[in-house]
Amino acid sequence: MAELPTKKISELTETTDFDGTEVFHCLDPFNNKATLQNIRNFVSASNEVIINSIDDFPAPVAGVITLESGKRYTLNNVIVTSNRFVFPAGATVTFSSVDLGNALVYTGTGTMFSGLDFSIVTFELMLCQAPSGTFFDMDGTGSFFIVDSIFISCQAIGEIKNNSFSINFAVFSDYGTGFVCKDRTDTLPRVNISLSLVRFDQGKNQSTSILRVEGNINRVALDINAFQTNGANESILDLDESLRTNNTNITLTTPLFDTSLGGQVFATGSLQQDYIRAVFFGTIGAPDSTVSVQIGFEGATEVTTINTANTREIINARILCQLPERILFQDVVTFDNVTNTLTARLLDGTTAFNHGLSDNDRLFLKSGPGASLPPEFNETTEYFVVTATAQTFQLSLTQGGPAISFTTNGTITNYYRHLVGVNAANWLVYIGIEKSKIAFNGSASILTVSGQDKIIHMDLVKFDTNFAATTDLDLFGKGSRVTINSSDPQGSSIHGLVELSEGESLRLFVTNETDTTNLIATDANIAFLKA
Repeated sequence: MAELPTKKISELTETTDFDGTEVFHCLDPFNNKATLQNIRNFVSASNEVIINSIDDFPAPVAGVITLESGKRYTLNNVIVTSNRFVFPAGATVTFSSVDLGNALVYTGTGTMFSGLDFSIVTFELMLCQAPSGTFFDMDGTGSFFIVDSIFISCQAIGEIKNNSFSINFAVFSDYGTGFVCKDRTDTLPRVNISLSLVRFDQGKNQSTSILRVEGNINRVALDINAFQTNGANESILDLDESLRTNNTNITLTTPLFDTSLGGQVFATGSLQQDYIRAVFFGTIGAPDSTVSVQIGFEGATEVTTINTANTREIINARILCQLPERILFQDVVTFDNVTNTLTARLLDGTTAFNHGLSDNDRLFLKSGPGASLPPEFNETTEYFVVTATAQTFQLSLTQGGPAISFTTNGTITNYYRHLVGVNAANWLVYIGIEKSKIAFNGSASILTVSGQDKIIHMDLVKFDTNFAATTDLDLFGKGSRVTINSSDPQGSSIHGLVELSEGESLRLFVTNETDTTNLIATDANIAFLKA
């Protein structure tokens, strides 16, 4: 075979035609400039298939084009076809285009793209249309990626069942039914579902949810440009109850939930912001969004007696939280396996108090250092309150379901963590996934029962995951020292920053520096904000 002629770019004139037979040496491409005309004659890499017509794809069989593993199919023209595309088992396939003007249009009524047990499928810089069909039915053991692509006009977006699913910079518009993301029919949890900078709008109002997520999934991360409903029958999110069962972490960031044309943010029965392992922030229009929404907590009483000198005493305070991260409040609980009831206790572990919980409220359980829960309970399940009385309650695995029977009372000190009700221990626990800096600002009005002046100050103390007090807050978690007497209540204020990791906690105290004469805190407040 004759050797092909070769040229160096440095030897070319500024504009050069070629016939597809030349080989160009680009040893120094940054310092040599030339315009190469008739560029379509370039020979592509061996794994790339340039698509100028439908005939450049593998030949269809019974209306199905089975794509070849290891290939990159690059559209160089608008392609219109009634054939479906299938990704075979074990396949690694990429769909791309020279530019977004080269649309791939499916005119059939079935599913445009499907695959079973494929390895990796990627769509990048694609414009796809399926006006009478469904875009996806993907069921792979590997990963599915969509990057810089637009999917417009379909009857349904379809289902994705993959080990990992990621969309970055994409638009879905003019669709009938929405996306469904779920796990496969095995027992292994899916690694991740991630949607970043994605927009959903102009749905066709077909009694649907724009995005439904269900199954045994480890983490759902949604960073959405905008969700827009298009009528009264649409909802934006349907987060299935199975995500709670599997303790799925859910993070949702979006600047806008737009229901101005009708519809609702959450489908009936969907998990919402009160699902404890969900983090919704930056949202407008979402119930319980952390934008302009606060969690208010009342202490067990509004009056606290402090009677030990130079010892931190717990103070009951009103607590205000405005945090995108997840915050729970912790109190002591005891178990009675005869009646299958739990009793809310003060920190002494003996005195019961009115917990303020109602039926269907949700909570977690937590064992203290060296302690154990009854074997029927664990620390990762979210439980529902049932048969609540003033100081006791039972727990169920389902809303309004049967109470759980348990065989022992556990050992030592155990706790319940909650978002509603009374927080007698004045104990705030951070359960966010990532570290967070939190600003705090509080004050307490205190007087003494005697006429003698006393010196007091507030303390905010940080506890590690084993509930041991740390010392780092001693530097900036000590409030102002004030002198008080029986006729003139004074306020000690406290403010600063603290960094919390998952499982770390904060408690608010007052210290009487003078003697054991009783002090009374008549009013105490503290606010926690994201720094």
